[in-house]
Amino acid sequence: MPRRNVSDRTRRGPHHVYNRARDGRAAFRDDADRDAFLGLLAARLGRGGSIAGVQVSAVCLMTTHFHLIVWQSESGALTRLMNSLTIAYVRYYNRKYGTSGPLFAGPFRSRHLRSQKDLRWTTAYVHANHPTGPTYRYSTHNAYVDEHLRPGWLAAERGLSAFTDMNDYESYMRAHAIRAELNARFF
Repeated sequence: MPRRNVSDRTRRGPHHVYNRARDGRAAFRDDADRDAFLGLLAARLGRGGSIAGVQVSAVCLMTTHFHLIVWQSESGALTRLMNSLTIAYVRYYNRKYGTSGPLFAGPFRSRHLRSQKDLRWTTAYVHANHPTGPTYRYSTHNAYVDEHLRPGWLAAERGLSAFTDMNDYESYMRAHAIRAELNARFF
């Protein structure tokens, strides 16, 4: 029987990709670790990057896990990207901290985003995942609202395509924050 949230990795289009460190460990102990992860991601996506057929439109790096929205245009590209990225990051992490073995709790998980509504909600979820909200330094929200903050590897226009314009995006983010607050308070 296939694992949940791994069966549709071959589909073209946007995917919500995530993974968590095993045993509740910190996948990112400090900002240098987060910067290293983003640098490894950029090396695979940027000009002359080694992984073709994918674009990343949203990122949030938490202490114990990460979230990405990855657009796949050729079958297998998502798996190539994630395998290359996580192997390189685990090597970096193990060297830096004198550890060995796997860091993440199994292979990455992904969910194909089947509609504009799903893309809108997931983009807001990824950007607002950190407890401090979407303006958290390792969320790509700030790069959505200020073009000057966009790294060359970020395909923000892909994520923004689910919104009519920037006002729609910002309004949706405010409503998402209110929904999250209500859910935390009453459920």
